[in-house]
Amino acid sequence: MDSSFFPILLVYWEEEEEEEEEEEEEEEEEEVVVVVVVVVLQYTVERNMDVEKGQDAVIQIVFCSDPRPSRTSWEWGSYQLEAGKDRGRYVAENLAQDVRDDCYSARLRVLGVDVGDARDYVLNVENDKGADRYAVGLRVSEPVSMSTVIGIVIACLVLLVLVTLIVLYAFKTEKWCFSQKGKDICKWNRPSSNQVSPDGQKRCTPDRYTVP
Repeated sequence: MDSSFFPILLVYWEEEEEEEEEEEEEEEEEEVVVVVVVVVLQYTVERNMDVEKGQDAVIQIVFCSDPRPSRTSWEWGSYQLEAGKDRGRYVAENLAQDVRDDCYSARLRVLGVDVGDARDYVLNVENDKGADRYAVGLRVSEPVSMSTVIGIVIACLVLLVLVTLIVLYAFKTEKWCFSQKGKDICKWNRPSSNQVSPDGQKRCTPDRYTVP
């Protein structure tokens, strides 16, 4: 009778070992799934961009996402525009594949920018594992018009002419005073043959000159 129980015991232990192996395999599969859910988003773009008034602005953000983004939209102020749509002067282009794997390029066009367009534009990216966002500041500068440039050039030329005339007038005035002073000296101190000064020099006499 003792020998009849051995096969039963052997079968029991084999079933228990198979269950333990199945549990270990399930645990390993669960650990692999946890590793896959990690998502990293990276951006390469300038924090601010400068555009002159009246020009078209292209705001571009290159980001990496795994898995692929399920939704991408631009946000500014109280407005929100999804990729592939447009709203007046604003055009959100479809995502473009970058040269790197799992990387994409998002672009927002602002046609004929105005001073009121100077603000932050936020890109919202979502996928099955999470979401992220990034902001780019747009700064609008006033261009110098051609009429302003011409006006500045004319003003500089007029100023140069005035300065030249003033310098010439001052030079001529100083020369005239010098010649008049010389006449006065000559009128009263010019040497003459009929008058000798105490130091032996001849002086000119008034009767040789007419008083104006």
